[in-house]
Amino acid sequence: MKMFKPSAMILFLLAASLIATAQTPASKISLVGNWAGFAENQGNYDEVTLTIEKKGETYTGKLKDVMGMFPDVEIKNVILKDNKVTFEFPGTMGGMEFSIKAEMTLTEKTMNGMWTMVEDGSTGALEFTRK
Repeated sequence: MKMFKPSAMILFLLAASLIATAQTPASKISLVGNWAGFAENQGNYDEVTLTIEKKGETYTGKLKDVMGMFPDVEIKNVILKDNKVTFEFPGTMGGMEFSIKAEMTLTEKTMNGMWTMVEDGSTGALEFTRK
């Protein structure tokens, strides 16, 4: 009885197909644009606007709120993967500086999720609608 020995080419193709299916697909929804919404903090709501641009493979943007904690601040470390968006931005309140991390889900017209203050772990809702 003769045993079947797979050729190197078959093994290579099998490995390549497994790697291709294991990779996470990029988001097909554009993050670029102007967004308007709110940030919630202990039942209080602050109107927030967000503008996101893309230069090459890097996203950049600015965030501004009505209450003045985020006076046209730069967002950093913007990542879009599988319609999940994360980014960070600085804020100030009463002369004290702090950092916020946002984690949201992106659809064609909305971004919804949560913000977390890095320094103390407090959280709240963060919601945007595409303008």
